[in-house]
Amino acid sequence: MAFHGIFIGVGKYEDPDVPELVGAARDAKALHALFVDTLGDSSPVLLVDEDATVENIKQGFEQIEARAGIDDTVVLYFSGHGSHDHRLAAHDTKLTNLVATTIAMDDVAQFFRQTKARAVPCILDCCFSGGAPAKVLEASPIPRDALSPFDGFVGEGRLLLTACAVDEVAYESPTTRHGVLTKALLDLFRGSAGPINMLSAIDQVLQDVRAEAARMGIIQTPVLLGTVQGGLIGDLFRQTSPNTAAQSLAATLQSWSRSAFLPS
Repeated sequence: MAFHGIFIGVGKYEDPDVPELVGAARDAKALHALFVDTLGDSSPVLLVDEDATVENIKQGFEQIEARAGIDDTVVLYFSGHGSHDHRLAAHDTKLTNLVATTIAMDDVAQFFRQTKARAVPCILDCCFSGGAPAKVLEASPIPRDALSPFDGFVGEGRLLLTACAVDEVAYESPTTRHGVLTKALLDLFRGSAGPINMLSAIDQVLQDVRAEAARMGIIQTPVLLGTVQGGLIGDLFRQTSPNTAAQSLAATLQSWSRSAFLPS
């Protein structure tokens, strides 16, 4: 069993009309570091700011798709701007040509469907609607249909965790300089000591995001598509070495690999 990952954080943009984000690159670097510290024989892709172009992101998807086998786990992570019409903004995104210069959710869903990996957790810390100062491209068109951009992700072995609902916004915390969802995930991985129930852990992340949003005076409702079937993860979460964060991440990924996912 092998682990593969692509961690994307875009806070700086070529287009001066796209507002910069303080925490996006920090988000991706922090989660990537946990992954690397835990799994020394893995080589997850890290794309931040100038390296996170549309071409590089798509190449990263293709490389992982070619490498990942049926017993492997693939982690996809993105922090940055989303658009009203369900696209992910890259460093070279142009507001005047969003179709050609963004990553469509359909592209991410296609990767979900095509990869051979048994477990594919995808974490999106970005907006799909809303307004400034949220992580959304204000000039992007609002779709006329009511289809969810998440529909293509349903399937066994697939887990999608998004920072907010399709009609909401995702925010960065001015105090932590992380996305609200990413900060909750980092707190989970860094703060665990002893066995953790996977369902309870994810539920705690969802609660933490809603609570932090409330403290900021906003509403942000994270979405989880797919649930983990199983009980306690086991002794891998016990604090037997100084690097509890690494242990926690490894145990979580191994649990995702062994467990079945059921569409919600």
